[in-house]
Amino acid sequence: MDINNLVGLPGIRAPVPANLANIAAPILVKARAGSSCRLKAVTGGDINIVIQPAPDVGVRLLGESNSGRLSIGLDGGEAGEAPGDSTFNNRGLVTTAGL
Repeated sequence: MDINNLVGLPGIRAPVPANLANIAAPILVKARAGSSCRLKAVTGGDINIVIQPAPDVGVRLLGESNSGRLSIGLDGGEAGEAPGDSTFNNRGLVTTAGL
C-alpha cells in the first residue's frame, strides 16, 4: 500500500507545491497484518504507523522522514538500526521475531 499526501489526484486535487510540502496532511495508519505486505507513507507532516501482525507473520517496518515526527508501533517488534545509507534525516526500523 502506498500513501502519498504530496502528489495530486487527477481531476480531484493538484500536487502540493514545494513551498507548502512541510505542512502537508499527517498520516495515521492503524492496521492488522494477516500476511506479508508493504506499506509506504509519504508526507511533509508527521507519520504515525501502528501495526498488529498475526502471530505467525513476520513484519519489518522502515520509516524515513526529512521533517516532521516519525512514530512506528509494531506489536511484539524490536527497534533496530536501519541498514545502508539514506538521504533522509530521520529513520526508524522495527522488526518482529518471525521475520
